[in-house]
Amino acid sequence: MYKVYLKISRYISIFGFISTVFFNTLLIILTGWYLKQQFGTYKHLIIIFSIIGLVFNILGFIFQPMLLSFKSGFMSFLNIETWLFTPNQLTNLLYAYGASLYISSSFLAVMFIHRYYSVAKPEQLFHFQQKRITLWVSYSLFIGAILCFSASQFCQVDEFSKIYFSEEMVKMFGKGVGEIGANSVIIFDDFGIRWKNVMFLIVSSIIINIQNLIIFYCGRKIRRKLYSKNIIYSPALLKLHKQFFKTLLFQVLTPTVLLFIPTLLVFFLPFFELQHSFPSGIVVCLYELYPPIDSIIVMYVITDYRAAIKVHVIMIYRLVFFFLAFVFTTSGQIFGGYTQQLVYQPTVVSRPVYYQPHQPVVYHQPMVYHQPVVYHQPMVYHQPVVYHQPTVTYQAYHQPLVYSSYYKKKRA
Repeated sequence: MYKVYLKISRYISIFGFISTVFFNTLLIILTGWYLKQQFGTYKHLIIIFSIIGLVFNILGFIFQPMLLSFKSGFMSFLNIETWLFTPNQLTNLLYAYGASLYISSSFLAVMFIHRYYSVAKPEQLFHFQQKRITLWVSYSLFIGAILCFSASQFCQVDEFSKIYFSEEMVKMFGKGVGEIGANSVIIFDDFGIRWKNVMFLIVSSIIINIQNLIIFYCGRKIRRKLYSKNIIYSPALLKLHKQFFKTLLFQVLTPTVLLFIPTLLVFFLPFFELQHSFPSGIVVCLYELYPPIDSIIVMYVITDYRAAIKVHVIMIYRLVFFFLAFVFTTSGQIFGGYTQQLVYQPTVVSRPVYYQPHQPVVYHQPMVYHQPVVYHQPMVYHQPVVYHQPTVTYQAYHQPLVYSSYYKKKRA
């Protein structure tokens, strides 16, 4: 029965990994290169949030985190080959995985703050300029660091924890507690409440509640501003703000169902001291379905993404083709060769081949080079120029007067 749980959780993890790689990559490409400029700095927040979800899912796919709930406690560990890492290194990797979960939830609160400034206080948007976005990323990293510190201080596996979980670990996973890097929380022991482990639950609950309070406050202010009668935005911009707000609401609902409720169940079931154990790793695998669902919500609710998908449908088809080709080529390694049996391979019927003797090869004829070049005849220069004859500029002056006979008689 336990092996069935492990297989189901592994298949969920594989499906979540494949979906996350495809949808988050598509969301990053569309946001970075194919959207209008009216998104402003919110584009950078969407890209960063998608990258955080991608890193979170890759860590979960590679290291396979598992949870074991037993009576008044639970233990988290990484279900990978222990010869690759030392137990201390596995414990640090487990801290990194848990920190990425809290980094994602805290950055969602940062996105709500940005939408609150965009709608209610646009003059405060300078806090989200490109140079200051690193401060908000640092805030999310700080939240993850708090979780890592509290887990390292309050959830260390001691001798009592090894004895408490050793039998169930060997029974369900075939591993000893001392062979793996793990964290454990046990609420009650023979002397009463183990306050050291309870402090971790208190710190984790405070972190989650602070993020939820930020989301609730900003969401309430955004809704009141968007649906007030004194709104001054243009219809197109108002529609875009409402789409962003609706997207964030769905983005809050999804982790609440897939992340926070299962986590709270795992955290507080030990208080009831149930006498049965169950592998709650399936709950952890539900975490890996959150990043792809989040990306699908963004691309479905916001109309600019749908328009970009319709315009660049050829590019998306190519991306899907190469992605499926990658999945099918690596499916044998992922599923243990089972999917290779499902791939259709056409039957090739062999036919007799009749060989013919080779014809003599006729190589190309010797190259005939071009004829000798006959250069142009010697140039005959132009004949000597015969300039025009000297012109007679004027004729001799009037001839000597020849008087008429009338004048001759008159003169005589």
